[in-house]
Amino acid sequence: MTLDGKLSIERKTGITFFDIFPWQLRTAKPFNFILKRFAFLNFIFRLRKIIKREIPDVFMIAPCELMYVGWLPLLMPRRIKFVYDLRQLGLSPGHTIKPQLNNIRAKFSIRFLTRFVFDHTCFAYKDAAVHVLGEKFKDKKSSIMEVGVDSLFIEIAKTKNAHLGKKLQLIYTGSLARVRKLEFIFQAIRSLKKTTKDFHVTFVGHDEDNYYHKLLETENLKDLVTILDPVPYMEVPALLNNYDVALAYVPEHPDWRFQPTLKVREYLACGIPVIATDNAPNRNFVKQNVNGFLIENKVGEFSNAVKKLINDPTLLKNITASAAQMRTGYTWRESGADYESLFEELIKKNN
Repeated sequence: MTLDGKLSIERKTGITFFDIFPWQLRTAKPFNFILKRFAFLNFIFRLRKIIKREIPDVFMIAPCELMYVGWLPLLMPRRIKFVYDLRQLGLSPGHTIKPQLNNIRAKFSIRFLTRFVFDHTCFAYKDAAVHVLGEKFKDKKSSIMEVGVDSLFIEIAKTKNAHLGKKLQLIYTGSLARVRKLEFIFQAIRSLKKTTKDFHVTFVGHDEDNYYHKLLETENLKDLVTILDPVPYMEVPALLNNYDVALAYVPEHPDWRFQPTLKVREYLACGIPVIATDNAPNRNFVKQNVNGFLIENKVGEFSNAVKKLINDPTLLKNITASAAQMRTGYTWRESGADYESLFEELIKKNN
């Protein structure tokens, strides 16, 4: 969808907008519920016509917010191989009946589409594939295609040393959307403020409705927190070089229990120490007291990790050196090559 909520198709020659009027209507919620689904269904059938006309060897779709993607491969020419590219499972947080039922439905839908509709399914991480299909997921027409980082994150020279004797500089990069629940970090900063002010936290990302800017004012934390606008992706590695520690806080959301966030991969590739939420994916990247800290999402644990680095310059120096030595990353070029290999293998099955 475009930023103003239109369903669109982009081609090399420009963008063709499908202005499906029901999507634009502002009506009562029950009516909007029906019209939204009608708009998506209409979009999917228009997309089917384009696919039939183009007859590609491979058609890959990352569903994101799209609905009814299971209709795309049905009754299509068999020479077209359809790939279902899942970046997230689409699970809902919460323990009430509604989110639990939604998660059962989402899991069943992915399993059904993988086994009976699409020719192949790509998961972004092994834990996600195991959650849906079990340990033998590779036997069920699926594979792992992990998220990559730009090679610049790995190649940029490390010019930053630990701020020994100065304020500890921490950074969080990425979306500041409310779903991230960054209020937790603000709570920890308020707690830390009672015992030390030898630190500063910088958030870099789009602040939806200026919510966190307003929170900064009401909490009177301007001396300890800065919020910067997003920077171009290619400038992020150089930006990280100006800080001591990166924050990879992950709220309690089921989607993020099964795969690491992109920022963790970027931090690791850039060689900056990390304070990360202790979940299964992050344990594969952050080693306790080696290149960072793994913490539970508790204000006390976050505060203690920061205070350790403030009070123990040797520890900060050691994890900074270890993080620089442990730099590694799966690049977009490698990711692209893996996708190409998959496509070639699928095409060969037609010959």
